[in-house]
Amino acid sequence: MLIPSAVLKKPGAATPIMPTSVCGDVDVTQSSSYSGSGTTWSNLVAAPADGSTQTNNDFTMINTPTLTGSAGTSAAYWLLNGSNAFKTKNTFSNQLTLYNAHKTTSKWWMALTFNPASVTTTQAPYGDAASSTDHGYEPLLQNNGKFTLFQVNGSSTASNIIIASGAGLLTTSTNYCMIISVDLTTSTNNVRYWLNNRTKTQSSTSWLTETTNANGNYWCLGCGLTPPSTNGLFMANNTRLYGFSYGNDFIDNTDAGKIFDVYNSRQGRTYA
Repeated sequence: MLIPSAVLKKPGAATPIMPTSVCGDVDVTQSSSYSGSGTTWSNLVAAPADGSTQTNNDFTMINTPTLTGSAGTSAAYWLLNGSNAFKTKNTFSNQLTLYNAHKTTSKWWMALTFNPASVTTTQAPYGDAASSTDHGYEPLLQNNGKFTLFQVNGSSTASNIIIASGAGLLTTSTNYCMIISVDLTTSTNNVRYWLNNRTKTQSSTSWLTETTNANGNYWCLGCGLTPPSTNGLFMANNTRLYGFSYGNDFIDNTDAGKIFDVYNSRQGRTYA
């Protein structure tokens, strides 16, 4: 249920802001991110923390997702149909945090607000890889609500089951804010996630040593790899997509709380 933003924000309270490490932030409920026309989903971050430019973190449409509700209002969302999504608009190598996310030197966080229409088929909410022969990340929603993060280096795969049985499986027709943060520079306590909860769940993963550039041309939202790939793994028909943000730091509960505050205020929902 949508809650008016005024209810979520006390009179006179400061507008919530993203962590200082933020690099990209697209949100269909913000008119400065999407005005209601055109194919560009614009980055709200004027000075990305990784040194990239604002427009290098813009996204563009794949097969024209449907805008539902009025752009710039808390009721707005992208309705996906199983064959449409978004991809980075400009040269992928200039979108520094996402382009280098799979590399051994990287630290990052990513936050997605969405409502899945199905949890029984394998889908990719975002990513830039489709198999172990690629170089990048292939996060997958699979096996009745499990969420797994796969890192691939051209020949091998490393994975971390972010959300597993007994840890709050994703269900259909539920609004989620899912935050994941990874530190590839260490092998201990290097993965954290928050799913509609302000307290982190932490684990350790032996990530692959990876220095090769991503081989894909885009980072995608709503699928794992863009057409003409036959393994696009699009999100299911009737999935709702609200926003996506990311930064270049390994965050803790404090910064995750800031992200929840931003989305609660903007999108008129109490995610956590």
